[in-house]
This record gives sequence, structure tokens and C-alpha cells, in this order.
Amino acid sequence: MLDNTETTSALHADIDALRERCPRTADLYREACALMFFRYGQTPTTNSLYQLVRKGSMSVPAEALKRFWSDLRERARVDLQHADVPDQLKES
Repeated sequence: MLDNTETTSALHADIDALRERCPRTADLYREACALMFFRYGQTPTTNSLYQLVRKGSMSVPAEALKRFWSDLRERARVDLQHADVPDQLKES
């Protein structure tokens, strides 16, 4: 397992690589959210995102973070509209 210094330097290296792939600031912040959460197991915050990316105004990472959590909730939601449940049970 990586210690805090190694994790931070690896995260910065990954963010630098993302800069080349994502020219738009909003896309860069969205990808940084996913990177922090899924690869490094860190909960992204507006401040931590801005400290990593240092691009745009503070409203950009806030909006990207809001959209990230919204998309994650939507993908994790289970839809039970067409469950294989008897009709009598559906009515109740």
C-alpha cells in the first residue's frame, strides 16, 4: 500500500496526464473526481480538486463535484418498476 507522500505524488502525476487528454477545464475536474474516488479511494472535495488542478474558478470544481455525485447516484439506483412480482402484490 502507498503511503501518503507516494499517493499524493502519484495523484499529481495522474492529474498531469489528464491535462493532456482533457483540454476543457470542466472535463478535467470531472475526470479528477473519478480518479480520486475510484483509483485512490479518496472522497473528492471542491477544495482538494482545486488544489490538484488549479485551473478555473472555484465554481468549476464545485459544479463538477455536484455532477459527479449526481451521476454516481443515478447509475447506482435500482429500478424496480418491472419486477417479477404477482399482480396482487403490485397493487398493494
